[in-house]
Amino acid sequence: MKFAIEELLVLATRLDNAAAQCKAKAFKLRAAVLQMDEADAEDARAKDARHYAEVCRYFHKREAEREKATGNPPLWSDVIEFVTSEPELSAWPEADVRSWFNHFESNGWLVSGKAKMKNWKAAARNGFSNWRTKHPKKEGLLTSSSPDSDPKGWREFLKAKGCPYKPHAFGVPHLKDEYLCMSL
Repeated sequence: MKFAIEELLVLATRLDNAAAQCKAKAFKLRAAVLQMDEADAEDARAKDARHYAEVCRYFHKREAEREKATGNPPLWSDVIEFVTSEPELSAWPEADVRSWFNHFESNGWLVSGKAKMKNWKAAARNGFSNWRTKHPKKEGLLTSSSPDSDPKGWREFLKAKGCPYKPHAFGVPHLKDEYLCMSL
């Protein structure tokens, strides 16, 4: 059973209260002297409740540290809402968005496994840009089926920039990125 981080402290408090009640009941039973077995059982329940309260506090502390380290990561619904609301990201297939989301969800929203991600929306735009560079055929940007062929308008783009022709596959990366951004 998974609890939200706030629920862990509430549960720990309830368990502490239960432990105190069991301890009080055990004390009363011991005072009656006749019910020692029941008193021992109440002591055991109190010990268990205190143990589970400590477990709850431990997980609360761990989750709080994780949340502090990774900020407030987005939910899947936040990501899909953002992607569908941004016109330039609408071409990104949901399966690839899910793959991007799962990648960062699995590593705790850390960049390169070390630094906390500061802006997941910028990372999503970057993820789309990377996807688009790797999958121009899916967008209908290629003029032929060859993966090394130039995208539509590549020669005209270079000519407008005053750059000598170079095949898209061997083009300067910043020009490729600029071309892809223009074709959105």
